[in-house]
Amino acid sequence: MSESKRSLMPGVLLIGFGLWLIADRLNFGAEIEIILPVLGVVFSGFLLYEAMRMKRTSPLFWGTSILIVSIFFLLRNTELVMYLYPDEYWPLFPLAIALGFIAQFLMQPKEWGVLIPAAILGAVGVTGALDIAGIWLDGWDSIGSYFWPVLIILIGAGILIKSFKKSNDQDQISE
Repeated sequence: MSESKRSLMPGVLLIGFGLWLIADRLNFGAEIEIILPVLGVVFSGFLLYEAMRMKRTSPLFWGTSILIVSIFFLLRNTELVMYLYPDEYWPLFPLAIALGFIAQFLMQPKEWGVLIPAAILGAVGVTGALDIAGIWLDGWDSIGSYFWPVLIILIGAGILIKSFKKSNDQDQISE
């Protein structure tokens, strides 16, 4: 690995942890409910920077997911959005992970397979949010009974297409 492609993460994590310890010792006055989301935003910013610098998708996935969750908790803990309890904000987590997968796809459009978990987690998050908000389709039970088999068929088709594509690529390489 070249010198310019080394990860900055270990250094950034140690500096952030050290600053947090110093702030705690000096009674800086910031509460943990504010410090942790801010650290999450800063950490995700470094992950996103690493993703762009190293052209890798895994830091992009985690950076996007952590950024969304951290911003939500920062807004919630500063009372800029109404206070929600865990049973009310759980749909945020599958939605944040789905957006992480979508960010991966946007960075590498050839890897369309990441859209499958994005769609599944996005559907789980959206239906959970609609249920909590009280906005629900009448007759969802009958729609849902068809939804899961169709979803399984689509996942299977995606796996087959990907395996055919890989075998075609290997055949072309061997020729």
